Amino acid sequence: MHPGQSKSFMARGIYVTGTDTAVGKTAVAVAIVRGLVRAGKRVGVYQPVATGGGHDPDALWEAA
Repeated sequence: MHPGQSKSFMARGIYVTGTDTAVGKTAVAVAIVRGLVRAGKRVGVYQPVATGGGHDPDALWEAA
C-alpha cells in the first residue's frame, strides 16, 4: 500500500496456477470459492484460458 492510499481501494485476489493440465487447479479454485462464499464473502471468478475440453469454467461459475 502506498502512503496515503486507503485500504478500501486495494484490490485483493487469489490466483491458482499450475504447471500442466489436469493437475487440479480448478478443483482447488472451486474449493476456495465455496469456502469464501460460505464465509459470506463476495466472490468473482475468471478463468482466462480453458484447455483440456472439460467444463472447468462452468464449475467455477457455479461455485461463485
